[in-house]
Amino acid sequence: MNNPEKEKILVFSKDIEFMTSLCGILSKVGYMVSGSALWEHTLEALKNHSVDLFLTDAAMPDMDGIALMRAALVIDPHLACIIIAGQDTVQTSTGTREVGAFDYVIKPFKAEELLMKISQAMEVRRLKKSEEIYRAIFENSVEGIYLTSSEGEFIAANKPLARILGYESPKDLMTDLKDNCDQIYIEPKRRSKFMNLIKKTEVVSGFESQVYHKDGSKIWISESVRAVRDTNNNLIYYRGSIHDITIRKKEEMVMNESIKQLQLWTDKTEQNKYLFLDIIDEISDSYYKTEELFINFVRAIVNAIDEKRPCMRGHSERVASYSIKIAKAMGLSEDETEKIRLAALLHDIGIINKGLIDKPANLTDKELELIKKHPVQGVSILKPVKQLRDIIPLIRHHHERIDGKGYPDGLKGEDIPVGARILHVADSFDSMTEDRPHRQAPGKEYAFLEFKRCINTQFDPRVTELALKVL
Repeated sequence: MNNPEKEKILVFSKDIEFMTSLCGILSKVGYMVSGSALWEHTLEALKNHSVDLFLTDAAMPDMDGIALMRAALVIDPHLACIIIAGQDTVQTSTGTREVGAFDYVIKPFKAEELLMKISQAMEVRRLKKSEEIYRAIFENSVEGIYLTSSEGEFIAANKPLARILGYESPKDLMTDLKDNCDQIYIEPKRRSKFMNLIKKTEVVSGFESQVYHKDGSKIWISESVRAVRDTNNNLIYYRGSIHDITIRKKEEMVMNESIKQLQLWTDKTEQNKYLFLDIIDEISDSYYKTEELFINFVRAIVNAIDEKRPCMRGHSERVASYSIKIAKAMGLSEDETEKIRLAALLHDIGIINKGLIDKPANLTDKELELIKKHPVQGVSILKPVKQLRDIIPLIRHHHERIDGKGYPDGLKGEDIPVGARILHVADSFDSMTEDRPHRQAPGKEYAFLEFKRCINTQFDPRVTELALKVL
C-alpha cells in the first residue's frame, strides 16, 4: 500500500465487537483507524477530522448504513466509501456505486478481500483529492483514461473515454459496462492476447484493437496499460489510456491499397513511374499528420521502381540510411533530417532511361550528358506536388561540387544546400561500394581514400569528415 500510515479510515457499525475487530485489523497494516457506533458521532467525526475512507455497516436492523454514507458524502464529496453488507442486504448493496459508494463487501469476508478494495479506493481517492491534478490530467485529458480491477471491472473513467466509446458521461459508461469492460472488444482472442501481455509484462503500449461504439459501429483504438501494485507487491488495479485511431487506420488501409495498385502498374511499364504523382497528390493532404506513413509510402514507390532497374535495387534506401547517419552526426534538427531522408529516397526519380543505367559498358560522352539531366528531370516530376517542394533543392543539387564543377547549375561552396552536400557524399559512397553492370565495386577503403583526396574540391569538408566517422 502507498503510505497507509498517512491515510485515515473511519469505521461505523452498531456491532461494537465487529467494529473493534475491524479497526484492529486495519491498524495492524498501518492505517490510522477510528470507530463509531453512533450516527451523530460519525457525522461529527467526518466534519471535524480529515478522513480518507469511510467503512459503514449496512447490515443493521434499526439504522440505514447507506443513508449514513449519503450524508457522509455531502460533507466530503471525494470521500471513498465502502459498504459492508450482510447476506440479507446484498440486493440493496449491489447498487451502492450508483449512490456514491466505491464498492461493497459481503459478510463473511476475508481480510485480504477488504484490504484490496480499500487499497483500490484509496488510490482513486488520491486521484480525486487534488482538484488541480484531477482536473488537468484526468478529467480534461484529450485521451481516455481509466482504472480497472484485475477482473476487468471499471473503477474510474474520465469524460474523453466516455466520449470515445459513445457515452454521455463516465457514469453511463461504468453503469453499462459494470460487469466486464471486455464486452466492447470485437475480437475476444485479440483481447485475450492483450490481457496475457499485461499479466506477463505489466506494461503494454500502443496495442491496437477494434471495439464497439455504443451505437453499434466499430472503431479502432490504441491502448496502453500499466499494472499498479502496492508496497507489498499486491496488484491494486490496471491504469490505462485509450486513443481513437479510427481515422489513421482508414488512412493506412487506403495507403496500402494505393501501394498495391502502384506496384501492379509498375509491373506493366517503366513509364508508369509518373503515375505515382497522381497518387501522392491525392493522398498527401490527408496524410500530412502521419509523416512516417507517408515516408513508407514513398519508400514503397521507389522500391517498386528500383525493382525494374537491377543495378539500382536498394540504392535509394541505402543512400537514405547513409544520409541520416551523416545528418545526425552534424546535429541537424529532426525536421531537417526527415527532409533529407525523403530527398534521398527520391533523389534518382529523374533517371528515366533504364537502358543507360543497366548498360554493361562505360557510357559514351553523349550518354553521360543524358544521365546528368536526371536531377532536373526529377525536379520536373516532383514539382507539382506541393508537399515535396522543400526537398526540391536537395534533389536538384545533389550532384553539385564544392569547387563549382558539378551539375546542373555549377553551384559552389555554401551556395549548395547542406542537405544536397550530404546526399552527394552518401550517393557517392553507395556508388563506390556497390557493383555496377560495367564494373565491380571498388570497396569501402577505396571510397574513403577518394573522400580524402577530393575533400574541398568535390566534397564538403565537414560532411566528409563526419562521413568518414559514421559510414
